[in-house]
Amino acid sequence: MTHTIATRMDPGGNGYWIPVLSCRPSDPNDLLVIYLNDHRALLAGERSLAERSAKANVGSDLGGVLQAVVDQNDADQVAVEHLLERVGGTPNPVKKIAALIGERFGRLKMNGQLSGYSPLSRVIEIEVLLASTSVRRAMWNAVAVSALDHDVTSDAALRADAADEQHTRLREHHVDAVSASFDTAR
Repeated sequence: MTHTIATRMDPGGNGYWIPVLSCRPSDPNDLLVIYLNDHRALLAGERSLAERSAKANVGSDLGGVLQAVVDQNDADQVAVEHLLERVGGTPNPVKKIAALIGERFGRLKMNGQLSGYSPLSRVIEIEVLLASTSVRRAMWNAVAVSALDHDVTSDAALRADAADEQHTRLREHHVDAVSASFDTAR
């Protein structure tokens, strides 16, 4: 990582110079470490949401799909940590904690009732998981083309396919959740 301290004119036009710290990764490997840590954090937030939603939907087909997301997420987190180790990076705990805090704050939104699990909770959670599985699929596709080696490429392609399958299953349940929540004919 290259750190540069420079100065620039105060944007307020007061006639004095202010210091500016610039941090630029000096090597593509540094960029890959940042990328993997960002996605490791996303995986942590996704897992927390999927686990909570799976518990709220236990015994249903959706609960099974959500548990599969949790299980795949656990495996993906291990794979990302192995990739970080392989490229000489270390897991960034701050990013992971920030993602988990963000997921916790997401629980504070009102879903039409003061406590408990509402039909709207199900819709919103599925939508967030649709977004995160899409990002997870894109991450594994990016890792597959990073050309680390054949084994990494093959594993990443399989993980991208698993995320794609989960995304498809979640989309099916999204339709059902929306119908159950917004059925105005009742």
